[in-house]
Amino acid sequence: MGWNSWNSFRCYDISEQKLLDVADVLVTSGMQAAGYDTFVIDDCWQAHSRGADGRLRSHPQRFPSGMAALGAELKARGFKFGLYASPGRKTCAMLYDRYPGRGLGSFGREELDTQTFADWGVDFLTYVWCEADEDNAGLRYPEAFDRMALALESTGWPIVYSISEYGRTQPWTCAGD
Repeated sequence: MGWNSWNSFRCYDISEQKLLDVADVLVTSGMQAAGYDTFVIDDCWQAHSRGADGRLRSHPQRFPSGMAALGAELKARGFKFGLYASPGRKTCAMLYDRYPGRGLGSFGREELDTQTFADWGVDFLTYVWCEADEDNAGLRYPEAFDRMALALESTGWPIVYSISEYGRTQPWTCAGD
């Protein structure tokens, strides 16, 4: 089982320190021992744009130590480290919460993003559709999810891949293991 920042904070008011405080409460309250062993940082962890090398970056004010360091802190507390991404050009928060990013979705950058996640030690990826077919990317499911699955596999890094397309296409019939 896991804890996801979206369920508590959505896009608002997340930060490195706040999330570490939540992780500490999950440990001291016994929730981690009860099985909540995965800590997922959902949308809005990203800087408003990618770096010059095209890589996703952490939001510099919210996550000044960077995602690899935050992931290491979570792992030191006994958690698996999870992050959010989206298959289109935009993320859910860009669509629904007016998050001022651009080009934060993984469309066309699946290999680069998965290598970045592997480099950061990400153990769990939640990949959310977020109307990816509406931004002129020509995406369709399950192909978009398959593309990310293959990119994840190519890194050689063990990562749990969780897809969300709102149950529209019965993903349990095509997603496999």
